[in-house]
This record gives sequence, structure tokens and C-alpha cells, in this order.
Amino acid sequence: MPPKRKASTSDATLLTRKLKIQKKKKPTAQQKAELDKRTKWFQQYADKDDSSIIPPDGCQKLFGDLGVSLESATPIIVGWKLGAATMGYITKEQWINTMESISVTTPTDFKKVLHDWELQVSQDSLQFKQLYLFTFNYVKSASQKSMEVEMAIALWHILLEHTYPIVKSFIQFIQVRIPDFAIAAYAH
Repeated sequence: MPPKRKASTSDATLLTRKLKIQKKKKPTAQQKAELDKRTKWFQQYADKDDSSIIPPDGCQKLFGDLGVSLESATPIIVGWKLGAATMGYITKEQWINTMESISVTTPTDFKKVLHDWELQVSQDSLQFKQLYLFTFNYVKSASQKSMEVEMAIALWHILLEHTYPIVKSFIQFIQVRIPDFAIAAYAH
């Protein structure tokens, strides 16, 4: 068995640092007040039967209150940043953790963050790629292996059309050709 070493000043320093870290982990009165604000804000949109989730109608109301169009990329960006698994559903845990990480307690502050998120996605190709890849699983249901053509077209309009003008022509091609493909696939 190795000999025990004597406590050094560095051990005392480590112990002091551990105590400071533990004290920081305890919520302060301000942190509790901010958590209460976030929770009350969440509850405005939460499901009446399950207060731990915001359902699609609650999300629609939330985005309406924020002045966000449901036909824009912003609701998808919000789902991505919150780490939501399914479009139209936000859990309380996702809400509280994200709002805490971005230091937001009010809709006014969140609007500013939304604007920053939109700019980041539009200016950073890596973030846009991550958002685009996230969208497929976010939009389709868990039981689906693919996405319906109409949904894909709507998402291409929202996510790609303003950056890539050729998407309009591609969408027109898909809309004209898909009925032919569907009939051919059904006939075989």
C-alpha cells in the first residue's frame, strides 16, 4: 500500500474551490425568480391536461404572440434550438433549459434572440446545414420513413427558396412529375 501523502496547500485550495462550486450550484433568489417567470410563461401555452408540454395549438399561440409567421423558418429554428423532437411540441424541460441558457425570461427578450438565430442561420452555412438536416426528422412522424411530397415542397419554399432561386423551378418540376411517378409506381 502506498504511503499516505500529507495535505498540502494545493489540497486546501482544491477543497476551497469545490466549496465555491457547490455554493454556485445552489439557486439564488434571482435564479428562482427567473425560473418562476420562465415557468409561468411556459404555462400560458401548456396543454390543459399535461402541463409538461406545449402542444401544437399552444405553439401556434406562442408564435402568434411573438409575431412570428408559421410560414417562416423561425418556428423550425426554434424547434431546432430547443432540441424538440417533434414539430409542434415543446417540453417544459426543453423550454426551461434553453431559456436559462440564453438568459431569457420575457417575450421581448426572446424576440431579440429569435432575430439573432435567424441571422446566424442565414449567414452561417454550417448552421443552415444543421438546421436543414434537423428538419427531416423534426417534421415527419416517428413511424414514417419518408416525408410526404407536399410537406417537402412546403419546407423547400420556407427554407430554400429565398437563397436558391432555382428551387422554384425544381418545385414546379416535382409538382408536375410526381403524379406521373405515383401512377407508375401504383401500376406496378
